[in-house]
Amino acid sequence: MERNVNYVAIGVIFCVLCILMVVFVIWIGRIDIGDSGYKSYKVYTTSDVTGIGVNTPVRYKGISVGNITKMAFSDKKDGVVEINVDINKDIPVHKGSELMIDSQGLAGLNYLNLVQSKNKEIITSSKDATLSLSKNALGKLLDNAQGISKDMQDIVTNVKTLTSPKYTDEIVDTLDSFKDTKQKLDTLLTNTNKLVVNLNTSVTRGDFRYKDIVAPLANRMQDSISQIQSFFQRANGFLDRVERDPYDTLLGKRELGK
Repeated sequence: MERNVNYVAIGVIFCVLCILMVVFVIWIGRIDIGDSGYKSYKVYTTSDVTGIGVNTPVRYKGISVGNITKMAFSDKKDGVVEINVDINKDIPVHKGSELMIDSQGLAGLNYLNLVQSKNKEIITSSKDATLSLSKNALGKLLDNAQGISKDMQDIVTNVKTLTSPKYTDEIVDTLDSFKDTKQKLDTLLTNTNKLVVNLNTSVTRGDFRYKDIVAPLANRMQDSISQIQSFFQRANGFLDRVERDPYDTLLGKRELGK
């Protein structure tokens, strides 16, 4: 009887040790008994994932619905990062949805915001359980800060070119040319009016010396036509420059290598 009692005690101790070992393995592996209430999704990205990591929460409409469970390189050569995310299986996730990196306030902790796509089809199989990663407006703005800075530098350079003495002198010369041509056209109209008045006076007096009347008129008309031709030649030259290279004509030539 004493021998049988020892076997029972050993069996009980063995069962207790097995149970403790299972609990220990579960604790070490951080296996949550309630994981059956979550569905796993994968995210692949080549973008910088600074600010997020394992246990970063996933929120949907401001409510926490999951978290990141793993982050690692899927392809080190191409720099592809694989992120494993668990999301409450009661939340229907549409195909084509994305996780947006966001933060709570300017200095708050980052989290992933689930943004549902307009696709009405729901992800049901693990094969389709892939989401995309994006950044909020502030993150995109910071990523594009370098490009914006370059654009601003180009604008400043163009303004400097536009206000440079060389370009302003060209504008002044062009305006002076237009002004001089306008004055010549005004003079032409005035002379034409005088000629018409003189012609009418001569006809009224019965003075039909056409040679004396027409000769001065022809000479003045020839001078006026020459002035008009000169004006249109300058205008055509300017328009040709604009058509060939409007940027350099209006803003001046840019210096390369800067």
